[in-house]
Amino acid sequence: GGAKGFREVAKLLGANEVEFREYLVANKIMYRLGDAWAAYQNHADAGRFVVKTGVAARNEHAFTTTRFTPKGVEWIAGLWGKRSAQLAQVGEARHEYID
Repeated sequence: GGAKGFREVAKLLGANEVEFREYLVANKIMYRLGDAWAAYQNHADAGRFVVKTGVAARNEHAFTTTRFTPKGVEWIAGLWGKRSAQLAQVGEARHEYID
């Protein structure tokens, strides 16, 4: 219970989905696996993600989806917050230099 998908987490963080996805890839948190996104095993082992599998009722296709656990949401929110703060500081430093 409480696991959230990528879009839900991006919205919670107020993050641009493209930037958020690039951040997850660049920091070796998630990667593309076929048509789906998967978490690196060390993050899954740490309890930050859960993998759900099943069969879609309407077309009987098997699916796998990786979702953030509540622990994972809290963890990524901290990392994303640090990133945002660092970007803000860089922006302020550039602004001071220009003035």
